[in-house]
Amino acid sequence: MTESVNKSNDEVSEDKLIHEEYKLWKKNTPFLYDLVMAHALEWPSLTTQWLPALEPRENYSVQKLLLGTHTLDEQNHVLIADVSIPKDNVAFESCNHDPNKAEFGYFGPITNKIEINLRIPHEGEVNKARYMPQQPNIIATKTCSSNVYIFDSDKCALQNESERVPSLVLKGHSKEGYGLDWNTITESHLLSASDDHLICLWDIQGAKGSEVDALSKFSAHTAIAEDISWSRTIPSLFASVGDDRHLMIWDIRSKNTSRPSHSLEAHTAEVNCVSFSPYSEYVLVTGSSDHTIALWDLRNLKLKIHTLSGHKNDVYQVHWSPHHDTILGSCGLDRRLIVWDLSKIGAEQSADDAEDGPAELLFIHGGHTAKAVRTFQMKSKLKCNNRKKNFLNSQNVLVNHAQHAYISVLVFHNMNGEGDFLMSKLSLSCGVYSSTQTSPKRRVISNKSGKKKSKKSEENKLASNPALYV
Repeated sequence: MTESVNKSNDEVSEDKLIHEEYKLWKKNTPFLYDLVMAHALEWPSLTTQWLPALEPRENYSVQKLLLGTHTLDEQNHVLIADVSIPKDNVAFESCNHDPNKAEFGYFGPITNKIEINLRIPHEGEVNKARYMPQQPNIIATKTCSSNVYIFDSDKCALQNESERVPSLVLKGHSKEGYGLDWNTITESHLLSASDDHLICLWDIQGAKGSEVDALSKFSAHTAIAEDISWSRTIPSLFASVGDDRHLMIWDIRSKNTSRPSHSLEAHTAEVNCVSFSPYSEYVLVTGSSDHTIALWDLRNLKLKIHTLSGHKNDVYQVHWSPHHDTILGSCGLDRRLIVWDLSKIGAEQSADDAEDGPAELLFIHGGHTAKAVRTFQMKSKLKCNNRKKNFLNSQNVLVNHAQHAYISVLVFHNMNGEGDFLMSKLSLSCGVYSSTQTSPKRRVISNKSGKKKSKKSEENKLASNPALYV
């Protein structure tokens, strides 16, 4: 009984800390962002991906966003939303502020800045959804069952909702999962990782019938296969990670599907995510429940290139910027989304700067009250300040809070090492997931030595350095 009471008190204390932290973040949004938009979703989303379709308007552009619902009580759907994104030359009015919705800034008389325009009925929760790069209307989804579904969004848009069904059902797994990745070079090749420890490969080109069996099954993992990633430069190569703490490199040309080309223990805990660099055929990153991100080189997998330390809990996803080869993002169970600049690894720091994190830690996005940031994605055109070499883009962020699911569009500014604010453009979407796992207690404001900082002095410092919001 006493243990139950203590646990309840700990949860109340943690909720109070999170609420105080959120209030501090919201108070400082004018120093961190130029624009914050919020839109309530009907249900949380565990997946998000920017679609390439972009419709230019007078003062803004409409970018399409792929989402999925996660509910046990109602019909689930694959969702496609329109997000109104301000153009680079539009001036923001920072005086507009809605504290009730945590909105800040203004960029024109747009009634619906984020609007769902297509709902495709889905059997069970949508664990993950990804469009085929060569045909963006072809969407694959991971479900709460063992099946992987293929939808044609163009076809669905012309049908009544009751007529929208999967074009194909991909068979091969015996359990659900979350790993899903299309080959960016070879059209129609799709990989899936699941809780049955397997990785399945399908080729849906010229599929006959409504069901397609796996072309190959890769079976070296001894625990849940969490994630996979195709090489962005070598069409036959992919990486996989799992709860067995291993990173495995596979070549689909090999006839032996139970023995990877390379296998190593990559972390000291479960490995949750992996991503190949789109800029180098050798470089990839992994994220783990040991709270770290590891940078690897295929030419020498015996040693990590570098370990990124900044998260306070499990790392759920890593993603490369599609327009800058040294920018990397990560998110996890600490309710944080961190943007890293790998070009700053090893850079000299003052003692004060070193207290606040490594040199490569560029920006920390906070403001989430759910237990975890589950997923995110970067996408946009690059806009660089010619006078500065170090820059970061403005962000669009999709946010789903625990019981109150929101989409938030954020445009933020950052600084270079000289203390000058820089503006550029990066679209990013992230989904926040309400985890059943209890997060550890956190300090609202403290430095690495554990010394308390005064609220006033910390807010002033935060205003001058957005990366300090931890």
